[in-house]
Amino acid sequence: MKITLGFLFTLLLLCAVYSEEQQPPELSAKNVHVNCITFLGEKVCQVSCKAKFVPKRPHANSYTYFNGQWTTDPEGYEFPWADCVSRLAPGIKSS
Repeated sequence: MKITLGFLFTLLLLCAVYSEEQQPPELSAKNVHVNCITFLGEKVCQVSCKAKFVPKRPHANSYTYFNGQWTTDPEGYEFPWADCVSRLAPGIKSS
């Protein structure tokens, strides 16, 4: 059996990727799904709200944890990410 470099890279990437239904332990947010990949010591997470919920304030496209610090992409979003609230919550406009 011949093992190619592409196969090894794919295997390494698959081993480094994981998905979690709950936020990383250092954070807590309500009604949120967090999906993260970890590769070479960097964790990149995308955040979405559970069904029938909306973010209390806008979420960044992604959140990156590296060298003990979280950053957002694009820059300038608040961290930690916001709770998600019912679409019918006061002050939240329905789309």
